[in-house]
Amino acid sequence: MLTGVDCSGFTMKIFQHFGYYLPHSSIFQRSYGTAVSWANKQPGDLICYNAINGIGHVGIYIGNNRVIHAGSTATGIHTSVANYRSVNCVRRIVR
Repeated sequence: MLTGVDCSGFTMKIFQHFGYYLPHSSIFQRSYGTAVSWANKQPGDLICYNAINGIGHVGIYIGNNRVIHAGSTATGIHTSVANYRSVNCVRRIVR
């Protein structure tokens, strides 16, 4: 899975692989799990990013101030500095 998925599809598939359910929407993923402060984020946490109308993007924190995410269905999966754009929230997905 290197291309062909959007951001929420990528996070949905990764969490699904480990037995967790997430909806295929960054807006709805923002309401799953538990809120975590930026200072307390851990690898595996979702980072939700702002857009003009609310949540616009989501990725998975991988540690060392990096996030893995699908930039678009065309550009595929890559890593970036975790705060490369305006962060809305951090969510920890727990059972």
